[in-house]
Amino acid sequence: MQAWVWIAAVSAAVLVAALIYIVSSKRNSTAATIVRSNERDETYAKRAASASLESKRRMEQMQREHDSAMQAMQKRTRRAQVLVEGSGVSDSACELFLIARRWHRDWLRREREGTITP
Repeated sequence: MQAWVWIAAVSAAVLVAALIYIVSSKRNSTAATIVRSNERDETYAKRAASASLESKRRMEQMQREHDSAMQAMQKRTRRAQVLVEGSGVSDSACELFLIARRWHRDWLRREREGTITP
């Protein structure tokens, strides 16, 4: 009878040890998964913040370029109007002149860039 008690006690101890091992390994793997998940979330957050800053910089740069182009265009328009005003030429002729000049400059720029062939 004593042998059966020893076998039952050893079996119970092995079973308890196996359960403790399984629970602790499950807890460790869950903790590791949480740590990896947190690291991944932090990485995504850093990437998003970086992309947001880069996007903001690009938008600011585009706005500066747009403002600069608009000022240059207004300056050219004023200059052309001053040249034409005293000559007695109508406003529509002045506008046609400005359109033709812009078209010609754009054509020359495209030719330099190689987007069109002469």
